[in-house]
Amino acid sequence: MKKHIFVIIAILLSFNSLCAATRGDNMMEQAKTNLAKKEYTPARYYFKEALNSYVNEKNPKKAVEAGVEAARLYYRENYYKEAFEVLARAESVVAEQAALDAQLEELYYDTARERLAMYINIKNGAKARENLDRMASHVGKNPVRATDLLYNEAAFSYAFGNNKAGDDAINKLIAVYERQDSYEKADSSFRALIDCATASKNARLLNRTYARYNQWTDSMKMLHTQERLDNAAAEVAARDVTIDELNGTIGTKTALIVTLCVVIAILVAVIIVGGIVLIRYIARCRTLKRNLDTALEHTRLKDAFIHNILSQMQPTLETLPASHPAVAALKKFAGDVQLLSELEANVTDLYETADVNILHFCEALADEVRPELAEGVTLTVNAPKMTVRINEEETAQVIRHLLINAARHTPEGGKITLEYKKRGARSAQFIVTDTGSGIREEKRAGIFRPFNEIRDLTKGNGLGLPINAIRARRLNGTLTLDHTYAKGARFILDVHS
Repeated sequence: MKKHIFVIIAILLSFNSLCAATRGDNMMEQAKTNLAKKEYTPARYYFKEALNSYVNEKNPKKAVEAGVEAARLYYRENYYKEAFEVLARAESVVAEQAALDAQLEELYYDTARERLAMYINIKNGAKARENLDRMASHVGKNPVRATDLLYNEAAFSYAFGNNKAGDDAINKLIAVYERQDSYEKADSSFRALIDCATASKNARLLNRTYARYNQWTDSMKMLHTQERLDNAAAEVAARDVTIDELNGTIGTKTALIVTLCVVIAILVAVIIVGGIVLIRYIARCRTLKRNLDTALEHTRLKDAFIHNILSQMQPTLETLPASHPAVAALKKFAGDVQLLSELEANVTDLYETADVNILHFCEALADEVRPELAEGVTLTVNAPKMTVRINEEETAQVIRHLLINAARHTPEGGKITLEYKKRGARSAQFIVTDTGSGIREEKRAGIFRPFNEIRDLTKGNGLGLPINAIRARRLNGTLTLDHTYAKGARFILDVHS
C-alpha cells in the first residue's frame, strides 16, 4: 500500500514539473514573438514570467536566458533597478544548482555581461570593471565567449577613455576573426560597438570606434581587392597558358594603370566635391552666426523697449484706484510682462539646485492650494519619500501655478493629483492631473505662447503658462501638455539634474 502511495506521489510531482516546464517554455515563446514584433512591454512581461517558471523548476540555463532578455528590455527604458533585480533572481537558481554541477558557474558570464552593459551606460567605471573581471573568470573553454570577452573589453576601454587598451582588444578580436576568415563577424562587432556608443551617447567611444572601423575597412578592402586580382590573374594564366608571356604582362600592367587612373580621378572628384561642401558649410555657419547675433540684438532691444513702456505706464497706473478690477488687471499684466521679458533675457542661465525632500515638498504645495478647491474636490499627492536635487523655489512656482489652474477648472466632486516619478538616473517628472473641463483642441497649440490671443485682462492675461514654460527651461527641463489625456487636463514638468 505504501509503495503505491509513493508511486502516485512521484507521478504527481513529475506531472507538476512537466506543467511548470510547459508554462516556462510557453512564456518564453510568447516573449520572443512579441520581441520580434517590437512590442517590448509585453515581451518584457513574458520573459519575466518565463524566468519565474524556470526558477521554480530549477532550470538555471533557461532562467539565465530569460533573465538576460528581461533585463535588456528593462534597461532599454532606463529601468536599471528592475534590470538588476531580474538578473539577481536568475543567478539565485544558478547558485543553487552550481553545487551539483560546477560547469553551471559559466552562466555567470551572461549575467555579468548584461551588468557590464548597464554600468557602461550609467558611467560607473568601477562596477563595470568588476563585472568585466567576473566575465573573464567564467569564460571557460568556450571560444565564442572568448571572442565576446574581447569585444566587451574594447567597449569598456573605449567608454572610459582607455583607447590603447581598446585598440589592443580590437586588434586581438580582428586577429581571431582573420584566422577564421570571419570578416563578417569582425564587421558586425564593429557595428555593434558603434550601436552601443550611439545608444549610450558616448561621443568618445563613437569617434574612436569609427576611426578604428574605417582603418580596418580600408585594410579589408585592399586585402579583398588584392585577392580578387590574384584570383583573376590565376584564372587567366590557367586558361591562357599558351599566350605569350610578354603580352600577358603588358595587359596586366595596362589594367593596373587604368585602374590607378580611375582611382585617381575618383579621388580628385571626391576632393573637389568635399571642398565645395566644406566651403558651403563654412559660409552657412557664418550666415547663421550673423543671424544669431542679429536675433540676440533684436531681443535685447525688444526687452529694453518693453521695460521703457512699462516704466512709462507705472506712474499713471499708480494714480488710478487700486480697487478697480481693470486697474488691478493692468498692474498684474504689466508685472507679468516685465517678468516674462526678464526670464526670456536669461533663459540660458540655469537655476541652482539643492537637496529637497520631495514628499514634504509636494505635500506643502498641496496644502497651500487646498483652500482654493471647490466643494468635494480631492487633491492627492503621490510622491516617494526621497531626497532629490531641484531648485525648490522656482519648481514650486511652476507646480503651484498648475495646481491653482487645476483647482479653478475642476468642478465639485472632481479629483486633482500631483505625482512625482523618477524616469532615470538624472531625470524625473512632476505630473499635475485634473478631471476638469480640459483645454479645447484648437487652443492647445498656443497655450505656451504669450499674447496668443486678445483677452479681457480682468479674466486673466494668459501669461501664466508661457512664464512657467520659460521657468521650466531654466530648471533644465520642459513643461508640456499631455495631449493623450481626455478626462480633463494633465501637465508634465520634466526636470533633469
